Amino acid sequence: IVALLRAAKPAPVTASPTAKAPQPLPPAPLPTPTRVAAPPAPPSRQNGQPAAIGKIVVTATGLEVNADAPLADFRAFILKEPHRLVVDIPRAKGSAGTVTLPANPWGIVTARTGVYPDKVRLVFDTSKAPVPPYTVAQTATGLKITFDAPARGQDKPAPKARRASRD
Repeated sequence: IVALLRAAKPAPVTASPTAKAPQPLPPAPLPTPTRVAAPPAPPSRQNGQPAAIGKIVVTATGLEVNADAPLADFRAFILKEPHRLVVDIPRAKGSAGTVTLPANPWGIVTARTGVYPDKVRLVFDTSKAPVPPYTVAQTATGLKITFDAPARGQDKPAPKARRASRD
């Protein structure tokens, strides 16, 4: 019997035409990244509605930005070339446009309003360089931009040098 087992060779295994080769498993799906939303920003008003920006008025000491509610959050900065003061007011609404301002000692000639999904941007263009020193403060009805008084003679061009005559 042992001799028969040694002499018997196993039959070769052949693939049948209908059998399919085993397929590799599909790769596991990658986890989708989860985004954590930032906490909602506090609204400009108690009822959650954005404050509406209204008129911009020239006063004796600067500019007033009128709104229908206090503007609790704002960011002011200066941009150059050309020189201008920018005030970003998040979570506010307004209408885009440009207003020519009356003559004033600070040289602010226009106020432009840009409306974006997340903010209103006020741009105050100046005819002078640089923008005069300023402060921005919250008021009960918007913002007050106060400019330092210009130094005497600063708003006038420097006198031109005259040639001496040879008499």
